[in-house]
Order: sequence, then C-alpha cells, then structure tokens
Amino acid sequence: MLKRKYLYGILFLVFCFFTIEIAVNIIVPQVLNNNPNRIYDIAFKKISFSLLKNSIGIKNASIIPIKDSITESSMEGNIPLIEIKNFSLYDLLVHKKLKSKGVSIYQPDFKIISRKKKQAAADNSKSIGLFWKDFYDRIELKSVAVKNGRLEIVKSIDTTQSLLSKNINIEIQGVFIDSTQLSNPLPFIYSSYTLNIGNTFSSIGKWYKVSMQGFKATEKELIVKKVKVTPKYTRKQFVSKLKKEADYIICEMDSLKMFNTKWGFYKDSLQINGNSVEIDGMRTTLYRDKLVRDDRSKKKLYSAVLRDLPFYLTIDTLSIANSELTYEEKTKAQNGPGILQLKELRMTASNIDNFNIHTLKKDTKISLFSKLYGEGKLEMHCNFNIANTKDSYNIHGNLSNMNLSLVSAFTRPTMNTNVSGYMHELDFIINGSDYDASAVLNFAYENLKVEILHNKTGNKRAIQTAIANLLLKKNTKKDKVSIEKVYVKRDPSKSIFNQIWKCIEAGLKKTLL
Repeated sequence: MLKRKYLYGILFLVFCFFTIEIAVNIIVPQVLNNNPNRIYDIAFKKISFSLLKNSIGIKNASIIPIKDSITESSMEGNIPLIEIKNFSLYDLLVHKKLKSKGVSIYQPDFKIISRKKKQAAADNSKSIGLFWKDFYDRIELKSVAVKNGRLEIVKSIDTTQSLLSKNINIEIQGVFIDSTQLSNPLPFIYSSYTLNIGNTFSSIGKWYKVSMQGFKATEKELIVKKVKVTPKYTRKQFVSKLKKEADYIICEMDSLKMFNTKWGFYKDSLQINGNSVEIDGMRTTLYRDKLVRDDRSKKKLYSAVLRDLPFYLTIDTLSIANSELTYEEKTKAQNGPGILQLKELRMTASNIDNFNIHTLKKDTKISLFSKLYGEGKLEMHCNFNIANTKDSYNIHGNLSNMNLSLVSAFTRPTMNTNVSGYMHELDFIINGSDYDASAVLNFAYENLKVEILHNKTGNKRAIQTAIANLLLKKNTKKDKVSIEKVYVKRDPSKSIFNQIWKCIEAGLKKTLL
C-alpha cells in the first residue's frame, strides 16, 4: 500500500513537472510575442525547463521583423541559446510575467538591414513608448549578458556591408526600466555595465572606412584601440571621382580613452557627457588636389561646428599626445604635392560644451605644441565661445629656431621656389570672426634667400632669382621687427586655417618686401 502511495506521488510529481513544462512552453512565447506594439517576432525550435536549476533554455531562437512594422531599418538574428536564470515560476504561471535575475544570450548573430526610404512610421516616440510600456508590464530582468555575439549592418539595395563587429560581450547589472522615460529609445536604468567588442569594420559614407581592434566600455571609462580611418580608393581614383575639392584623409590612432562618460537622451537627441578624453599616437595625413574645382560652400568655424552638432556634447578636457599631422597640397599638374609636417604634436582643449549653451560663460580653450618639420618649435593658443554666433576667436602663438630650407618641401612643388635662411622667432596675435580677422606679428630672421625655379625643368631661373633677392630684406639680425596690424576679410568658402595663413602672409609681405 505504501509503495503504491509512493508510486502515485512520483507519478503526480512527474505529471506536475510535465504540466509545468507544457505551461512554460505555452506562456513564454505569449510573453515574448504578445506585445501589440512589437515590431519583431521571436521564433524558436525548443524550450527546455529545469526545475532544479530554476532556469529556462530557449534553443535556436530567431528574430524576424514583422512586415507591417518595417521602417527605415529592420533587424533579423539567430541565437543558438538563451538562458533565463532564477526566474519566478509563480509570476510566470499566474501573472504571465517573466521575472528573472539573469538572462544570458549566447553567440547571437544579428543583422540590421538599412533601407533608403522610410516605409512606415512605427519608430516615432509614441510607438516607442507603447512598446516599452507593454514590455515593462510583461518582462522584468535584473541582469543581461551577451556572450561572443556578432553584429552586421547591410544596405538592402545593394547588400553592401556597412558595419561588422565580432566577439561582442556585454554584462549589464541592476537593470530597471524607468516607467517615467518610456518614450526614450532606451529607457533603462542600470547599476553597472561592461561592453567588450573585438575587431570592428565599418563604412563611413561613400569615401571612407574605419576599423578598430578593440573596444571596451564601462560606466567609468571607454577605451578604443588601434583605430584606422582610410579611404576606399587610391589617391588617383579618389580625385578622379570628385566633382569638387575634398580632402583625402588617412588617420590612425593607437588609443582613444574617455573617462566618467555618461550616455543618454535629451529631447530625442543623443547626449554625451565626459570628464576627459585622451587620444594617443594619432597620425593624420590630409591630401588636397587644388586642380579640382573649388568647393564654394560656406565652411564653419570651430565654434559654429560645435554649436551645430546633431547631438549634445560636454567634455571637460580633451588631450592629444605623441601625434603627427601631415598636410599635402597639389597645385601643379607636373609636380608632386607640397608637404607641411607637424611632428611631436600634443594638444589640450577644455570646456567643450554645446549643451549648456545659453548659460555658457567659460571660453573653449585650445593649446597646441609641436615641431614644424621636426625642428621649428611651434606653440599656439586659441580661445572662443561656442555661444557667440559671430564666431569670434583669438589666436596667439610663436614659431622659433627653424632652418627655413625645410619650408622648401612645400614651396618647391607648389610655388617653384626654394627658400633658405634661419628664423629666430615669429610671434603672432590674430583676432578673427566669421567676417574678417586682424593680426599683429613680430619677426626675427637672417640670411633669407629664395631661388626661383623653371616650371617645367625645375632649373634655377637666374634673373628672376636675382631680382627677388634684391627686393627681399635679408636680415633683421636678432632684433624682432614689429609689423603694423594687418586686416584680412574672410573668404567664407575657406577654413579657419586659410584665414590664419592669410593674416600671417599679409604680415610677412610687409616685413620681407
């Protein structure tokens, strides 16, 4: 009789277990797919339930976009395993709500398909709010982990891959959905997070691509390693495709670090707030072919660029170290480009803020230190106020102890001119705006000579060289010559660097001739 009771008890437990498992297999799909505002369905081959481990395993899951909800972009994905740990069986069976202390997503492979034209309006703030409200009512998670994931973004028109990230690992703890922020795209509150991404490759528009070897982010810091921005074409191919003048850029960074960074949304716009940003080992080459038709569109000064960013940015301090900048300019078809080089470059900038623009009192300040062609000591300081719509700025600096023959690397290909001599010091103060600029220069040099070259052969043109050297003031000895203030009207189609150069050029003409 006792054995029979045990047998009945075991059979009852088995019956209960299978009943619960059947219920779990019925309810979990309902919880995941019964959101009336969802834009995706989640399908899977098998759901397993472990009473001992208090866990649910969803195997071979796939995410499929609902056709009527497809907008400018849609996502599809395959997930070999989703493990829901330490969940409340009572809430699942009685309230049909999935409450879990942890969800782990293993080896997910997501693909986002970007479409050129918007096909529906399901991604506005109202529909986002409805989606998260329904999600908030049905699912409650304390932690989320993604292990060894993969993300690919492609264009639907030509299936061109625009981003590929591998080995994505995410840990988010203390997850909570803020019911007062449901209209935001990501209305989450969390206590801590860690994001690690391996190799990433991405397309940047028509001309460029970027790669990075490592990306790590926590609530305290963000670190990106070995970043490369390179063109999709050779110089020759790039120039042949241009309809108007544009820079050919190659940029590499050993590392980029952001500390105490906070990410969020303000009035549907991304907001980034960071204590400091550090860039190390940045090597940049800019090449411009002046034989291509000029781009006559207005070029914004730095204050306007920061003011008009499509997102909010607040950075207390930006620093760049161990870097190098090379500018190459081609002006003559028969010659190569002229080259300017800033080596051993370091820079600091403070008070970068376009969020508190209406109460902004502190100026943005930039200080740059470098060696022109690895020799001439260059120091330059700039300050401006982002809120100033006249885009006024002040620049003052000094260039000293330089063999002027080094400048021939630029003047020979672009002006068919060699330069020699020694510059002891050049001081400059420039005050400019979106309309004009004025400058005061102090200059000390000696043994200045020029050599005028033939356009085709590159040989010395003796008569022109002799006349030019007769007109030049060869020496100031070591006494600085103060130059009267010069005024230059800004060409709005040129950058701030053109405005600075025009000021210095006007001052040098007064000194040298």
